[in-house]
Amino acid sequence: MTHSNQSTSESNKAQIRNWLTNEALPLWIDKGVDRKDGGFVEDLSLSGAPLTHDKRTLVQMRQIYSLKKATDLNACSLEKAKPAIVSGLGFIFTHCSQPSGAFMRSVTVEGQPSETNLDLYTQAFILFGLAQSYSLLRDQSLKQRALKLMKYLERERQSEFGGFFELSAGQKIYVSNPHMHLFEAFLAWVEVDDEPIWKEWANKIFSLCVNHFIDKKTGLLAEFFDENWNPIRNAQGLFIAEAGHQYEWSWLLNRCTPILGIQRPGFARKLFDQAEEFGLCAIRRSAFDDSLSDRKVNRSTSRLWPQCERIKSALAISELISGDEKIKYQAAADEALGVLFRYFETEVQGLWFDGWNPVENSAANAQFTQLSDFAFTQGPVRASSLYHIMGALGDYLEKR
Repeated sequence: MTHSNQSTSESNKAQIRNWLTNEALPLWIDKGVDRKDGGFVEDLSLSGAPLTHDKRTLVQMRQIYSLKKATDLNACSLEKAKPAIVSGLGFIFTHCSQPSGAFMRSVTVEGQPSETNLDLYTQAFILFGLAQSYSLLRDQSLKQRALKLMKYLERERQSEFGGFFELSAGQKIYVSNPHMHLFEAFLAWVEVDDEPIWKEWANKIFSLCVNHFIDKKTGLLAEFFDENWNPIRNAQGLFIAEAGHQYEWSWLLNRCTPILGIQRPGFARKLFDQAEEFGLCAIRRSAFDDSLSDRKVNRSTSRLWPQCERIKSALAISELISGDEKIKYQAAADEALGVLFRYFETEVQGLWFDGWNPVENSAANAQFTQLSDFAFTQGPVRASSLYHIMGALGDYLEKR
């Protein structure tokens, strides 16, 4: 590592630790935990006040991960984090758990049913959050509840052609994104428990990804599929591709190989490199929300979370290589971190903007040449984004 490269890394790490330890985590433990009704709040205002919204089950589990990760990084004491984690678990078990083994999508602030859909995305985060909780608490009932959820998934949600189907308005749909988080959850369980089911399903999702989710003709990762796991295309024969998910899958494909004992796939680096080519704004260097499979931008907005996944993916690749190539991917992580910290430039420190507004026609308009020309969305501060932030900042501290 060159002196300047090391200097950049150390400066960035100091900034990360200050933001986490002194700004973000104290605020979210103070305002983001619902001490009246239990669990975690869905979001905060830009002034840092809790907002009254229905509580999504997945947010409870994401916040559990975030606080567990904070303790791993010594950015928050276990004494402060553990009561909030236990509160989150108690809330979902009391209000969201179903006799089938599944969990409903959301409840009101007080815990009354709101969205009772048993979507696959929610089930993935339940498994993930239970793995995090089990790792910390070693409570066997958490493992048994996860196994009960797996029995539900295998019994009622398996697809004939591999993986699981999503439910939306009572209809079966086939989506790669929930499988990405199931994959993450299975890997988390393999690391803390020796039940064969976790490794078995992690290998199945790995196979589904490399054989179906990644389109063989374009090499891009598709999002939506028919029941045979063929990408759904528009009238022009194009499908949706998201740079953020390419980064995220790239990170997971690199992460899974030592855990599953499989050969590191070349897909991982290719997914990252493609996302760099088609998914980045040339001016602000943020990852766009999505493109089409012809590599043209579909939505020129930039949510916060893809910037986090770019950091994680770049660092995972950099660990495997050396020399100038290593420096190249480290530089990508540094750039993505700089972009991410722009989202943190809120009046109340420890919060963030969730998205950057569209940049349509910016390349053809000379006046749009400065970052200041692009406004951030001024909506609520989503608690769900802390999961992405903690993963990215944690990887930077540990791997850069």
